[in-house]
Amino acid sequence: MNTSSAPPGAGCPACGRSIDADRAFCPHCGARTGRRSAVYALLIGVLARILHVAAFRHRTLSLTLLAVVLGAAVYLWSSQRAADPWVRCLATIDDSARTAEALQFCARAAADNPGLASAHTALAVLYRRQGDEPRAMLETERALAIDPAEPLALKMRCYLLNGGDTPRYVEAVAVCARAAEVDSDGASVHLNNQAWALARLGRCAEALPVVQQSLGLESGQHATLNTMAYIQVCLGQYPGALQTIAAIVPQQDLDAWDHMVRAAARVGLNQFDLALADIATATSIDPAETRREVAANGWFAPLRATPARAALLDRALETPPRAKA
Repeated sequence: MNTSSAPPGAGCPACGRSIDADRAFCPHCGARTGRRSAVYALLIGVLARILHVAAFRHRTLSLTLLAVVLGAAVYLWSSQRAADPWVRCLATIDDSARTAEALQFCARAAADNPGLASAHTALAVLYRRQGDEPRAMLETERALAIDPAEPLALKMRCYLLNGGDTPRYVEAVAVCARAAEVDSDGASVHLNNQAWALARLGRCAEALPVVQQSLGLESGQHATLNTMAYIQVCLGQYPGALQTIAAIVPQQDLDAWDHMVRAAARVGLNQFDLALADIATATSIDPAETRREVAANGWFAPLRATPARAALLDRALETPPRAKA
């Protein structure tokens, strides 16, 4: 969210779009227009002229008094600016210890500036930080209703649509693609999320060139390599999936999804013992997610093909006991 200033009546310095003359902030990107600053400067100038004339005519007002009055005017302007809800929203949003306070300022800024998409995006960031993803999703929707090209709102919505208990992959495909168009600096991340949504829908042939484009922009990214490996398993490219997981550096940073994808590749190669070991490791990292994925994904069906193998799978899915302190 840009906070640079622009002269009153000019286009936004950040996005170049036209803005109403009475706007304190750009409704498209949140940039300060500088109009209030100009108004205060004009008032201070008029006041200075009045005092100058009075001092000349009556010889009773000293330059010291003039300085005091002008200083008071500047102080009032600075205090008013500091009290602006949007300014205070931006000043507190990055401090996780002040999330509740930032929510109040950002909500007030959104109410005071109905056309300020960035205020709703800020609320989405804060609600997500609190773990309230439904409200975060709602705020991204409000931001995009005001400005369909709001970059951070697109990024946030792309992420939220891919996660949670009820991901919405069909919508995620379109939103993430749009985010990649609008936010070129973050295109690699958005393309990876788009590829993931396509893969989870079973559209792996479509997902492959998208994830390859993501890796072309920024190679070696952990999340993107995981997506690539997932797509390779989906396409039956099991050796390639193992090579992709092996390219994640350092290997001790492998997460539950990495182990699950590698387990699926090993199942495809009939390496059942190694697959079970990966599932056990994934369970130790994220039990709920591992159990949910193993139960829902047909890739792991061969691990229940025989009673003995099914028993080993159940054991691998058990949460290991905590070590005694």
